[in-house]
Amino acid sequence: MRLPILSVVALSLACPLAASASEESPETKAEQEARVKANLAEHAERRANKESAKDESRPDAEASAQASDEADEPTMMMPAFTVSSSRISELDIEIKKLNKEIERAKKKLKPSELDESLNSDDAPKVLAIFGGKTAGQRKSVAAERVNLMETERDILEAMKHVRTRKEEAELKEQLNAFKTMRRQLDEVLR
Repeated sequence: MRLPILSVVALSLACPLAASASEESPETKAEQEARVKANLAEHAERRANKESAKDESRPDAEASAQASDEADEPTMMMPAFTVSSSRISELDIEIKKLNKEIERAKKKLKPSELDESLNSDDAPKVLAIFGGKTAGQRKSVAAERVNLMETERDILEAMKHVRTRKEEAELKEQLNAFKTMRRQLDEVLR
């Protein structure tokens, strides 16, 4: 559709330039203008034919739509439901936070060289007076903490696919129990 319009515009611009360049007589300019006008008229006719063809096809579609509207069947109303505005649930956010905590705790699983030398299992028990636990004990506590956090994450994942309120209540109970155990584990180290 743009191509014929562009060609007509190009012809209308090219004709006066060609006429001035070749310095033809005024009669040829008039002929060129007549040719451009004829091309424009042909283009307008083609466009009108296309639009009329489109208009002829539309009444058929409208007639069929009116026929279906006139059906005697009553309209069935669907029950209303609400759509949550967020695709990311609170559980997903909590799971992401827990994953970050797990990654931090996994980094603490391996004691540093300084910690190993100062708090090794071979160190004398006299140094335990200063409140130091051995590196092995801290490592086992950190491993237990990671294990508890991974279990919490699994429970949160299961809560995403709960079918009944009873299951949800049981999972929340289990989750609270594991969180309490993790807090108590942290308090033991202090």
